[in-house]
Amino acid sequence: MSNRSKLCKILDVDYGEKFRLGNKFYRVLANMDYNEDKIYVESLSGEEWYVLSHASDITNLINNVDKIIHHKTFTPQEVSDAEVLHRIWDMKIICRDNRGFVNMIDGDGKAEELCIDAFPSVKNNESYTYEQIVNKENNND
Repeated sequence: MSNRSKLCKILDVDYGEKFRLGNKFYRVLANMDYNEDKIYVESLSGEEWYVLSHASDITNLINNVDKIIHHKTFTPQEVSDAEVLHRIWDMKIICRDNRGFVNMIDGDGKAEELCIDAFPSVKNNESYTYEQIVNKENNND
């Protein structure tokens, strides 16, 4: 997102992106009533989100930006494609090289080039395992 707020820039996250620090999940969302951003923390049950209001918690996030774990969100089509590739060819990893070519690595470690348009969420020099792509924690919010 190009017009990120200062808070999003500091944390290096996009609006609504689910990210983790330690064992807690967070999001930055705009509070339209007050025209400001708020950091929300997920409840232990995973069913509700609460505004993070303790200054020490917010400071902890800002001071540990390098430890934030980003949770990539894949489209339903990408999840479906990964499931098919896994079922038919035992796909283990999807990666995109620095030239933009997409490869699938199977259970035997063999690489197969896929259509360059496959898995558009995977950026150059990124790779994801099958489990990361289909993980419901990353895709169902």
